[in-house]
Amino acid sequence: MRYVLHFGPEVLHIDMEGIFTFADSRDFHHMMSALTTKEGRGEIRLNVHRLESVDCTALSLLMQAHDFAKRVHRVLVFVEPKGQVLDALTRAAAYNGLRIAA
Repeated sequence: MRYVLHFGPEVLHIDMEGIFTFADSRDFHHMMSALTTKEGRGEIRLNVHRLESVDCTALSLLMQAHDFAKRVHRVLVFVEPKGQVLDALTRAAAYNGLRIAA
């Protein structure tokens, strides 16, 4: 999994690509530290349209990111999920109130 951060005035964009697995946990936690480095209460748009798949650990980390964003008074939106990633997020959305933008 690779990611790129784009800081905007009101929105933090995080572009993710590749295959997101347990092995990416450390990188993901580093990426999530960006949620507290930018002042403000804006939206976080996690662009997952280039993410090919997620394993159960990666899905759990995405749910933790969603919960963390709520705690710091931000909104996390999953942008353009496809295939297996869309299926996993759709199932999780029923229980976690996720925001998914097509």
